[in-house]
Amino acid sequence: MATVMDSPDQPLQDKVRQLVVKLLRETLNSRIEWSRAEPPKAITRITEDVIDPFFVARYGDERIGIWQRNFRDLGPEGPEWSEKHGLCLLGGARQEIVWDYEEYSPALKNLLKAARNQTVHIEERLDQLLRAEPSGLDSVSFGTPTATSDHP
Repeated sequence: MATVMDSPDQPLQDKVRQLVVKLLRETLNSRIEWSRAEPPKAITRITEDVIDPFFVARYGDERIGIWQRNFRDLGPEGPEWSEKHGLCLLGGARQEIVWDYEEYSPALKNLLKAARNQTVHIEERLDQLLRAEPSGLDSVSFGTPTATSDHP
């Protein structure tokens, strides 16, 4: 599995960053449809890192995956959580990673947010909530609704 970080090839890194911006624009304009999936074993095996979420989409002739990796890092005050974001191309009969790119990337983080919002249909759900009427429940306590009543 090749990674951009294996090479000091700056033009390749620039192309990847341009692709991420293009994928974000296409996602925001609803021209790419992402779906949540199980991450490939290549990025989850032999690690305690947390890969969540992992999204896949088809763009052109390629199948693309994006993810967030949360991991423990040794900071100046001890262990702390850090994150990296990844982009990969999937191929073969089992849709394995044939190429990947991983770094802390605000652009990839924004693409992940856009993919998450799309897969949970957040725009529609928020619109529905804004049009909704109260449900008649006066209070909710730890997820358990309680209706008010004049009776003891």
